Amino acid sequence: MSSDWWDERAENQPPEDISQAETPPILDAASFTPAPHWPQPSLAAPAPRSRFRTHPLLLLTLSVILILAGGGSALAAVRGFNVRPVSGPSSVALATTTATASPTATLAPTIAPTATALPPHKVDLGCSGPLHPPSYVVRSGQTSKNSVALTFDDGPSPDWTASILTTLEQTHTPATFFVVGASARSYPDLIRREAADGNVIAMHTWDHPYMTKLSPAARAWELASTAKAIHSALGSNYCVPYWRPPFGDYNGAVVAQTTAMGLTTVTWNVDPQDWSSPGVPAIVDRVLSAAKPGSIILLHDGYFHRQQTSEALPLIIQGLHDRGLKPVTLPQLLGGASH
Repeated sequence: MSSDWWDERAENQPPEDISQAETPPILDAASFTPAPHWPQPSLAAPAPRSRFRTHPLLLLTLSVILILAGGGSALAAVRGFNVRPVSGPSSVALATTTATASPTATLAPTIAPTATALPPHKVDLGCSGPLHPPSYVVRSGQTSKNSVALTFDDGPSPDWTASILTTLEQTHTPATFFVVGASARSYPDLIRREAADGNVIAMHTWDHPYMTKLSPAARAWELASTAKAIHSALGSNYCVPYWRPPFGDYNGAVVAQTTAMGLTTVTWNVDPQDWSSPGVPAIVDRVLSAAKPGSIILLHDGYFHRQQTSEALPLIIQGLHDRGLKPVTLPQLLGGASH
């Protein structure tokens, strides 16, 4: 997880404990254009009075025109404007605003999932046994072994995911892919290739929203729909106990809800900001200079042009090995099973 339909930079500046939620826009009635002030017509009296008496219809017509012109503009200003709501799973219904609305009226987000909303605590993760996720956000793993986890967000994409998988296959390197549900549905073959190589598939929501701005039901829909897309590609018994919040956006309510679902919330502690395309040498240097035992490394394989990430990956893998650091899957880094 760019004119981009989200601000990708926010993803790489995660809050330490709570999300940096954006303030909904404010429609300020004071900013509306007021009705123009129409000056009263000033008509000089003609010298001969008899000329007014011979054209009374002209004066009546002029008066009607002035009244209608001024009144119509005032009416238009008072009526204001309407903002239509946008449909979709993470849509925000904008309020209809008039010139008499409160100047501090805010837009209240309302969610209308396109699928049947599940209870806020219910998501089928495909796991056979009970899950015991931590109540905190995981940012790193065990440091007792010289291991790190390479993780990729926002895929799969037909170009860059395939290229990254080829490098992982050639170097026998496992990784963890936090996939977007909509892309997983579009490219199930890439999901199957990731899993067949021994990589771990985790969730990055359906369409990359700010989770703190959604209702509990909408958050459940985002995760349930993504799990369904993964299960459609890999089978209903594929366990997906890990998820990563888009933009690193979470708060106590989000973590409490996803923990109740059985999900472990995972972020990162090494971020080379490859999304900004800083150059291959910069990506490699940022990873290798920050990586240490237990590191969770954030990279991207989807949505946008990821050629630099793809070209940097073999150099990153070689550099990690040169430093005695072994890439493993996220469950392995955290001390669990491979899936």
